[in-house]
Amino acid sequence: METCFKVLQLKFDRKLSNRTIGLTLNISPSTVFEVLARFKASSTPWPLPETLTPEAIESLIFPEKKASVLIPVLPDWLHIDTEMRRPGVTRQLLWTEYRAQDGKRALI
Repeated sequence: METCFKVLQLKFDRKLSNRTIGLTLNISPSTVFEVLARFKASSTPWPLPETLTPEAIESLIFPEKKASVLIPVLPDWLHIDTEMRRPGVTRQLLWTEYRAQDGKRALI
């Protein structure tokens, strides 16, 4: 839980490189970079306010994702079968129409 806090301490107090921080905490340098990028995006000042606990810092840097409520819409297979019998209709054309009609709810 305190990994984010330790990353911030090592970066801003000790002025260590991302690679050195990664080796010290046994995490990858890209993880260190991501923690630092998210911290900068949160606009929280350093040094941190004393009211922030390590758990609060972690939730500030990595907020919980909201669950998606989009329910996928299946294609109308009868319509597809009927359309495929017409000359000049391709699967690509039907796919394009399906995506345009149902947008984000279309199955990928």
